[in-house]
Amino acid sequence: MFTLPFFTLNHFTLNRAWTLVRLTRQVFDHPELLECTNVK
Repeated sequence: MFTLPFFTLNHFTLNRAWTLVRLTRQVFDHPELLECTNVK
């Protein structure tokens, strides 16, 4: 009963972390994107 909310929260955190990892990899694959954001 207490494990389900914890698992859901953990899964959500893992999803967020994985999204950040993918975004970081995209930036490293396309350095021009980083330059565009730095211009702002």
